[in-house]
Amino acid sequence: MPVAVKKKNKLKKEDIINALKETNANINKTAAMLSCSRKTLYRKFIEFSIDYQQYRK
Repeated sequence: MPVAVKKKNKLKKEDIINALKETNANINKTAAMLSCSRKTLYRKFIEFSIDYQQYRK
């Protein structure tokens, strides 16, 4: 089931991680799933200290 975020700038760490797992860390697909830009997603990786590469298979 896709992760949906309804409000802008309300991305949560667990939502991002779940989306990364579901998309095999495909950044374009993850950003689309979370309804945000790739740039915003990369900012959130830094903010939440997420190493997105560890979710690639």
